[in-house]
Amino acid sequence: MKKLALARLTTCARCRRAVAFLKSEDGEHVLGIPIEFDKARELLSRYHESGGEKFLGDLLLRLLASSPALLLQVVLDCNKGGYLSARVDLTVEGEAESFSCSPEEGLGLAFAGGIPLYAAEHILEQRYLFHPVVTEGENTDFLPPKPKPTLH
Repeated sequence: MKKLALARLTTCARCRRAVAFLKSEDGEHVLGIPIEFDKARELLSRYHESGGEKFLGDLLLRLLASSPALLLQVVLDCNKGGYLSARVDLTVEGEAESFSCSPEEGLGLAFAGGIPLYAAEHILEQRYLFHPVVTEGENTDFLPPKPKPTLH
């Protein structure tokens, strides 16, 4: 598995969708994950630490904090249908459990909770799973490319 960090959040000029670009820790891979604008707004809010608005991920993390569950990691992988999905791994009273969710839900949970985000190595070369890394005509005003210390 390769550890990922948020490199850039932008709007694609071609498809008009928000895209979260994730970069592997070694800098070898950049993965584009199309996300809904509400999720982009949530990620942007966390990036700038505005602290005003609360999101569903905040509620989920609060409920998990009051339970015996311990969040371990979020892993981007393929589901049984061959589509990109995310897997949330946790332990409950020493027992390992995994839950599937959409990639954007996994991103939101990972960044909200400071949980490590990984990509399964076998999906890194399957470029059709990800939004292309195109910079022509891209709106980069959505998120300035500054590193956030808690993502490393």
